[in-house]
Amino acid sequence: MNFGKPTRQRSKAVLEFEVKKSENLEIYFDKLMRRRNATESGVIDLPRRNFEDILKRHVHTEEDYGHMVAAFCNYLGHRNSFPQEVTDALLTKALTLKKPELAFDLIGSHAELLIHPKAKVMRSFFNLIADRGDWEQLKAFF
Repeated sequence: MNFGKPTRQRSKAVLEFEVKKSENLEIYFDKLMRRRNATESGVIDLPRRNFEDILKRHVHTEEDYGHMVAAFCNYLGHRNSFPQEVTDALLTKALTLKKPELAFDLIGSHAELLIHPKAKVMRSFFNLIADRGDWEQLKAFF
């Protein structure tokens, strides 16, 4: 029986099933990497859309965010790149969780990771920290 080309709707349903089946996002990304073929030089072509969908729908805790940062680094390590919108969304997710400190390592290593956050995203970090009155955290940025 020929089911035809998989649709985006079907792909999302499969992704949702696989994420729910995994204990956490670390296990999901580990399995995703193991299913993909590596080139002779060790490069793995990882689906960026999976990363984007999981970031939007499945990151609800600090632990989830940590797994996303690790996955982000794995993607970059295997020579996969992200558009600016995705890296900004990853940084903004830390703000959504009200834990800007989760993204400090990414921001601190922005040149090495080729992350260049938009000014709007960085202003949001500064504003959240300033609103808290946490000047020590703000000093950590500099």
